[in-house]
Amino acid sequence: MQSVMDATIQRTLSVNGVPTSLADLGYTDVGLDDAWQRFNSGPGGVGYHDRDGRPIVNLTRFPSLKGLAAYAHARNLTAGCKCRRKPPLRTKNPAPKK
Repeated sequence: MQSVMDATIQRTLSVNGVPTSLADLGYTDVGLDDAWQRFNSGPGGVGYHDRDGRPIVNLTRFPSLKGLAAYAHARNLTAGCKCRRKPPLRTKNPAPKK
């Protein structure tokens, strides 16, 4: 991911003879869409959310999402990840309505 951020700010393009980066052209948002999760780590070894619905990050691949965002911000980029919370798991079935 850091190499993508670095490539975004490298002035390897030429616009009217001027060295230009993708960021110079307005492409300043980088996003982490997939592969940040720790798969099969949820309850019962299924999914990638804990019992409370919070995503479980693969800390081997991404030891610090906060650090990754700081890396982006230091390069005047914005960063985000596609991760959403799921509803908590129910441990008991609700009582049937009468």
